[in-house]
Amino acid sequence: MAHKIWTTPNILTFFRFFLVPIIVVFVLLDKPITLFFAGILFIIASITDWLDGKIAREWGEESTLGIYLDPLVDKILVHSILIVLSLIGLLPFWLVMILLARDIITSAIRSYVSRHKISVRAVKSGKLKMLFQTITISLVFIVSFLGKMGIALNYMDILFILIQMFLITTIVISYIGLVDFFIKNRKILKKTALERYF
Repeated sequence: MAHKIWTTPNILTFFRFFLVPIIVVFVLLDKPITLFFAGILFIIASITDWLDGKIAREWGEESTLGIYLDPLVDKILVHSILIVLSLIGLLPFWLVMILLARDIITSAIRSYVSRHKISVRAVKSGKLKMLFQTITISLVFIVSFLGKMGIALNYMDILFILIQMFLITTIVISYIGLVDFFIKNRKILKKTALERYF
């Protein structure tokens, strides 16, 4: 495993990280043009997320930093955007908090067991969850932009119901993954002070 910092995948990850505050500011401005550019930048960030993993595997540029940094930046990107979208009323705040709670739980457990020099296994539903999160956020940007431009106003209620369905589906996938996470890592977690819960 390489210990280089400036590999192509890591540069893409750093680029994605620096897009986060720009997207957040654009969303908070809550204007048609800023939401449009926020959506474009989010799509670009999502593409770099797919691209850095592909390059790392195919070019043999996987690194210790990349393995740690990539999922961290993904969480920062998605969580930040979900929160600001809920703050301006484009997503239900309580649903966003339920979704974020899952990641807080798994991150806290990973951080705790790492003190024991133990690594926990990831679950396959993580990629599916990320896909649905990306679709949900992209739909929010598209629908909110159309709404502010006065386009498809007669369909806004239906479109926002569709968005909430995607968000709820994401939550369901997330918590199924959380249960799977505990099942797959039950033996590992028993080696820590968490054993009394298992």
